[in-house]
Amino acid sequence: VSFGVKENHENLKLIFEKLKIWDLKCRFVGDLLVQNLYCGMQSHSATHACFACDAHRNHLDKAGSTRTIRSLVDDSKAFADSGLERNMLKNFNSVEFFPLLLKPLELLDEGEEYGDELLNQQTTTLCVLPQLHLFLGAFNHLYANMAEKFPNTKKPENVKGKRDEEPRS
Repeated sequence: VSFGVKENHENLKLIFEKLKIWDLKCRFVGDLLVQNLYCGMQSHSATHACFACDAHRNHLDKAGSTRTIRSLVDDSKAFADSGLERNMLKNFNSVEFFPLLLKPLELLDEGEEYGDELLNQQTTTLCVLPQLHLFLGAFNHLYANMAEKFPNTKKPENVKGKRDEEPRS
């Protein structure tokens, strides 16, 4: 988010308020953690960790429902109405806060409201998929398999993951 500032929902909301970000027509870019923060969601260790759908982390072989701005709003309101017990967030698709993709209710002008067109948008229409995260994971997996087949392959310094101590002979 910014140097020396912890990446969390409250800090991001404060930055958005200062920048008047909701007055701009824009798309939201960030890594996977920041995308979840935009959506008011918990981190990627949560039960429903994807900002694009509500698939359960233990059942990624089954497609979840596509997240919309409305579903984020509904889940955040339902969680707030439930008493805000964080251990119950899994029952609200891991949505803890009102999504930062929308101007907060308290900042709306009198008579201003969200239109159905905005609320029915999929989260992926406002949040740009973080391609670096997506491709880096695939590359690391591909490299690890390639290194098994070609043991003399030198591993680039910037690739994370299992590192061979010495090339196999």
